[in-house]
Amino acid sequence: MKNLDELRVGIDRVNNELLDLLKERFEYVKKVGEYKKANNMEIYVKSREDAILKELSSKRENIPEESIERIFLTIMEESRNFEK
Repeated sequence: MKNLDELRVGIDRVNNELLDLLKERFEYVKKVGEYKKANNMEIYVKSREDAILKELSSKRENIPEESIERIFLTIMEESRNFEK
């Protein structure tokens, strides 16, 4: 088994990958916000968020569904704030 320091290095690597993916996601969020503003559309679309959560929950494997929901609800809330 790996020692604690090696495991933490792996976690740090994944954290950096997650941050890179969040940066990419927010680039798309900005473009979506611009599109919605130009087309006089609402920022919040509950049905879209519900569909995203349902899809992600179906792929969760060994992650508790509640964790997936909390994590992605936070990401989507921050995304909405960024869109504004």
